[in-house]
Amino acid sequence: MNSKINALVIGAGNFGQYYARIISKLNNEKLSIPLIDKLIITRTQLKRAQELASILRKNADCNVNDIIAAEVSGTNELIEVLEKYQPEFIGITARDKVIGDTIHAVYSAHALKYGAVLCEKPFANATGDGSSLKYFTDLFEYEKTDLFGLELPFAVVMKDIMQKKDLADLFMNAKNIEFYWETMSSVKNNIIDMLAVHPWSLIPEVYKIESVKVEDRGLMAQIFMNLFNDKTCKNTICKINLKAGGNFRGIMIDNYAVAISTNGTLIKLIEMNKPVEDTPREGLKELYGKVLLELDNPLKQNIIAILKNKPIVSLRKTYDSQLFLERLHGFME
Repeated sequence: MNSKINALVIGAGNFGQYYARIISKLNNEKLSIPLIDKLIITRTQLKRAQELASILRKNADCNVNDIIAAEVSGTNELIEVLEKYQPEFIGITARDKVIGDTIHAVYSAHALKYGAVLCEKPFANATGDGSSLKYFTDLFEYEKTDLFGLELPFAVVMKDIMQKKDLADLFMNAKNIEFYWETMSSVKNNIIDMLAVHPWSLIPEVYKIESVKVEDRGLMAQIFMNLFNDKTCKNTICKINLKAGGNFRGIMIDNYAVAISTNGTLIKLIEMNKPVEDTPREGLKELYGKVLLELDNPLKQNIIAILKNKPIVSLRKTYDSQLFLERLHGFME
C-alpha cells in the first residue's frame, strides 16, 4: 500500500498552476510513488491561491483529500507553511519582484529540510561574477539524497534521446552541433537568461565546455562553444542561436537536420529534408517529416521522478546549468 504525503506548490501562478493540476490528478494513476493526501498551493495574495484551489477541487479528475490555499510572500511565511503542513514534495515556481529567480535558490535551502524539491528554472539570477554559485554551498549536503531536481523539460527529451541508439550516436559523434531556439514570448530581462538553458540541456553530459563566447544583440544572441567529449576524447563545435519573435526550434547535427515540435504538452523530434538554415520559418505552424522521438508532458515526468527520488536534473547538473549561465555573463572559473 502506497504511503501518503502532503505536496506543496510555492507560487502557483503562470507555471505553478501546471504543477498543481498535475499533482491533483496523480492519485488516479497506478504509479510507484506515494499517494498525495493534501495539496497546498500558495500565492503572494491569498485570494489568488483560493481561486485556483476552488477551480482544482471542481475538476472531475482531482483526486486528493484536500486542497489548501495559503499566502507566501517571503521566507518567514514559507517557513510557517512548511512547519504547519510538513510537505514531503515541494515545487518551487515563485518569482520575487526584487530578487527575481534567485528566490528559487533561497526557498530551496529551506524546503530541502522538509522534503523533495523540484525547482523551476533558472535556479538563480546569473550576474557574471559567480555569486549565484554560493547558494550551492549548503545544498550540496543533500547531493547524495537525490531530493533535489531542476525542472528542465528538454533534459527529459535528452534522457529519451540517449535511450535511442541512432539518435544518441548522432549526438555523441558529432563534429558540429547547432541549435536554433526561438520564442514568441515577451523577453522581460534578456534572451540568454530566458532561453539558453533549454538547448544547453540537450547537450549530452559527456561533453565539457572548454570555451564559450557570446554575441548578445538584445532580442537575438549567439553562443559559440568548444566542447570536449570525455568518452571519445574529441572536440565538437557547438553554436546556439537564440531569437525572439519566432516559434521555430531545431538542431543541425553535422549535416542532419532535426526540428522540435511542441503542441501543448507533446514534444516531437522530426527529421527534416533540408538544412535548418534553408527552412522558411516565418508563419510556420506545422512541421512534417519522420517522427524520430515523441514524448508527452515532461513536467509530469519531472514531478514523478522527484517523487521517486530519481531526479532527471540532479543537484550537480543544476550547478552545471548555473555555472553555464554565469559563464555566458562573463564569469571565468
